[in-house]
Amino acid sequence: MKWKKRLGALWLAGLLCACGSQPPRPVPPPDLPSSSSSQSEPDAREPGFPVTVGGATLEKKPERVVSLNPSITEILCDLGLGPALAGVGDWDNPPALPEGASRCGTEIAPDIPAIRQAGAEAVLVLGPLPERARLQLEEADIPLIRLEKPETVEALPGYYEEIAKALLGEEEGPAAAAAFSEPLMAQWSALVQAASELPSHPLGAFMAYLPLTLATADSLQGRLLEQCGITNAGADYAGWQYPEELLLPFNPEVLVVDIRTVTPEEAAAHPNYKTTPCVLNGRVLGVDGSALENGGARLFETAGQIARLAGAELPPGGAETAGEGTENAPEA
Repeated sequence: MKWKKRLGALWLAGLLCACGSQPPRPVPPPDLPSSSSSQSEPDAREPGFPVTVGGATLEKKPERVVSLNPSITEILCDLGLGPALAGVGDWDNPPALPEGASRCGTEIAPDIPAIRQAGAEAVLVLGPLPERARLQLEEADIPLIRLEKPETVEALPGYYEEIAKALLGEEEGPAAAAAFSEPLMAQWSALVQAASELPSHPLGAFMAYLPLTLATADSLQGRLLEQCGITNAGADYAGWQYPEELLLPFNPEVLVVDIRTVTPEEAAAHPNYKTTPCVLNGRVLGVDGSALENGGARLFETAGQIARLAGAELPPGGAETAGEGTENAPEA
């Protein structure tokens, strides 16, 4: 009889289980987010980014960039940002150009495969790129930053700031640009003041090619001559063209020549210049014209040379060693 009672108890327990009368087993509560994970994730963006400059928005700080303009390349080097140059233009050759930077063509003919191989995270230019090249950069998701170079020395700090912002961001970029430009602009102000106080301003010219390709009023070089204390012989003309009929009576007292195209010795030996006051008095100055065109620190050094040529008294500085500029006094 005992086995019948035991069998009945087992049968009743099975029946209760099948009918769902068995109390449910405790279910562990779902994992609740901890107090730390419930808070919003911290912003991982770098300070100063994203930044919009030159018509492009950079979401993060670029570590590798390509510059296709010698002015931008030189100023990046001046700002201490040369190590970020993964590539440069075919003709860019500033004094501090970093080793290992790839040659990536020019603004007119950019080498897109070379730009991509360099690992560029941005491309900086002044002029427009061909439409095909622009579209290729867009397809490769490489931002194209097109900057605008100012036409006056006084506007250069803003140009430096835009270049610095592209690599350093909205906060650090302007600070780095100011640290670079403020001493240069103080030097420039002192130069202009000293030049304005000259008792007389000698007649002179900036020569790009013999005999009459001279800086006119519509050029940076022509305006710079005036600010450095020289009366620009080409001030009444445009397009670097001095009238040929005025060549014989042209008697400059000082002459600045671009050594990329003409040397002081060549100018001094030219039939139309060898008897002019600038040659007879040894006031022919050779400068690297790219120093003025690029608008970096060398511009201010070269301007110091030109102001001294005009007779301005300036405090000692590095102007005498800018480029290859030298004053030449031909033998009598």
